[in-house]
Amino acid sequence: MTGPGLPLLSAAVWREDAYDRRALPERVLQFGTGVLLRAICAAAVDAANRAGTFGGRIVVVQSTPNGSA
Repeated sequence: MTGPGLPLLSAAVWREDAYDRRALPERVLQFGTGVLLRAICAAAVDAANRAGTFGGRIVVVQSTPNGSA
């Protein structure tokens, strides 16, 4: 655990085989490739997909010449 009741995001918690991510349609367009932004969006979309309330994945657009998506 990290912080008050927050689990550490790891392969044990965020399993790749929980559902077929590649089969989902692209429904979120994210501008920016910062680590914090990617982590927050990915965690929110993953939680909604696992709950069966969203059913989509993220497309990331690199908005500056620095960094990489």
